[in-house]
Amino acid sequence: MDIQLLQNTAVEAAGKRLIQVNGNGISGIVLEAGQTLQTLEKFKDERDRYRGALSTTSIDDFASYVQSCNPAQPTPGYGAVGFVDIDKMAAKMFFNLGTVPAPGHGDWNATLTMQPTAAYRAVQGIDGVKLDQTKITEWLEDWNDFLVADFPSDITGEGSLVRAVAAIRKMKISSKTESTSDVTATGSARSAMEDVEARSTDVLPVGFRLATEPYDGLESRSFALKLSVITGGAQPILVLRWQRRESNIEAIAREFKHVLGTKIGENIPLTIGTFNPGS
Repeated sequence: MDIQLLQNTAVEAAGKRLIQVNGNGISGIVLEAGQTLQTLEKFKDERDRYRGALSTTSIDDFASYVQSCNPAQPTPGYGAVGFVDIDKMAAKMFFNLGTVPAPGHGDWNATLTMQPTAAYRAVQGIDGVKLDQTKITEWLEDWNDFLVADFPSDITGEGSLVRAVAAIRKMKISSKTESTSDVTATGSARSAMEDVEARSTDVLPVGFRLATEPYDGLESRSFALKLSVITGGAQPILVLRWQRRESNIEAIAREFKHVLGTKIGENIPLTIGTFNPGS
């Protein structure tokens, strides 16, 4: 007796209906209780269709996977489609999104999430933070391989950062009070003005420049950090402010999209934004 016939007979005897979807080998079974449809895919040697999701932080591995999954000459409308989230430095590629007339499931995809380098995270983390002399000199020493100090005078060379750290360590708060009095025939007035200043025996730097790749696979950039001194307390408080922060971030995002497009190939469209294929 035919094996398929035996299977169908057994299914019908159990009060269930077997459903075959023509053309793609997908099969399911309708359960009488609630008339719900259950797939039989897990009982087959092969899945009904390919699907899955890759997640990586490597732009090179992401590009290699996309190229391996996308045909060299895909059918128009059925190749890979990518979306780039420049705010989160991420990208998502769909391989079975299909078209509007013939939509796919969109459940075969790959996601790239760029991770900042350690030095770039240091720039992000130090921006605008108030530090005492000990904390800021420790930070400068930790990242000395990436840093160059900027001085108001022509002090350059390998010792410039060392000299900057030494000058910050020697900083002290000095104050000078000036009193004035005015005596007239009808009375007198007295005022006092205090001048507070942070001084060092060495020349203080005006800022620093940290050079690093912001993300693996992108070009190295120089990030300017302006040094400010707050003299309100007994000890000086120092702040490093990341100059042109927003313009730097925008330039990095533009480079990310350009590099990604170059690596995956011109035949794959990239759109700025995110896309949810729905359920």
